[in-house]
Amino acid sequence: MTNKSTVGPITLRFRARGHLVEWQTSTEHVDLGGVEVPAWITERRIGVGGPDLVVTVAIREGSPDVTQVSFESNAEQSEVRQKHLRALDVDRIAVDLYAAFVAEFGENPTADARDRAMRAAEKVIEQQRLPRDYRILTDDVLRKVAEVYRENIKRGPTKAVAKHFGVKDRMASTYVDRARKAGHLPLTKQGQKKA
Repeated sequence: MTNKSTVGPITLRFRARGHLVEWQTSTEHVDLGGVEVPAWITERRIGVGGPDLVVTVAIREGSPDVTQVSFESNAEQSEVRQKHLRALDVDRIAVDLYAAFVAEFGENPTADARDRAMRAAEKVIEQQRLPRDYRILTDDVLRKVAEVYRENIKRGPTKAVAKHFGVKDRMASTYVDRARKAGHLPLTKQGQKKA
């Protein structure tokens, strides 16, 4: 089941690499590689002299996809130039944004522990950005699929899996089938629901 809040999007502001950064995140969460993450994140990097960069990444089909990239130049900032476009690594944007939400740091981590956690999280995100056939469906993810399916057995369990994991119905059916094959759901005959 997707978590939804009645409060609007959450905004975080912080400094990173000399820029003021603002993150706005969805209050709706979906499963990404076994971790609950915001359904979308918008990042604004406030330019120092240069234009602001605005990027939105959303979970679609179980993968973080870049859905918006734009530059905004205010009166006191320079115009958008070719160098700003060249400096943008679009392939890294989704990985970098969502890795911060997937990483498990623990309490009072050392700099080395933080770096290791971020690298591990980046690998999970990179795996999820691969074509669907190569994505990670760990045993923990399959257990969560089974749990969501069982919780919604009376009212569209496969649709609930699709919504929870941010995938289309057909991919949700594949998730349910893999959960059955892993033994987390009982086997059925075609057209029957069993949890």
